[in-house]
Amino acid sequence: MSTEYREVEKPLIEQLTRMGWAYLEGDTDLPERTERSDFREAVLQGRLMEAVGRINRLRLPWLTDADVQAAVLELLRLEGSKLLETNRLVLERLIHGTTIPGPDGKGHTLRFLDFENPHHNDFLAINQFRVNPPTYRAGAATSCPTWCSS
Repeated sequence: MSTEYREVEKPLIEQLTRMGWAYLEGDTDLPERTERSDFREAVLQGRLMEAVGRINRLRLPWLTDADVQAAVLELLRLEGSKLLETNRLVLERLIHGTTIPGPDGKGHTLRFLDFENPHHNDFLAINQFRVNPPTYRAGAATSCPTWCSS
């Protein structure tokens, strides 16, 4: 057991689970252990779509799976030309949501996070969450200790 795990990762995971977060043990060799088919996937899309549907169907009972999928794809679409701009755009979408057309022809805000009812969100800690960047070369990878989806 490494010092980093013992003094940083494990205490953080324990604290988050005491706060009600779910925990999933990650693996830097098997993406399936973290609900992904590939290490290039930085977002747990299935979990995110489930949470977005759950959060929004309380207010928008007509919401379809296709509506949720379109909103999640819009969240994940990286429009910025620079990293800082892209981060700002994603943060704005996370905080303010996105607008989708409803059956009444009007725009309705679909939220990615429920700030009013935090227990509707899905908080998940994953240690050793490996992500291979687009420029990945064998032997170099990035991992982070926690993950949170809506």
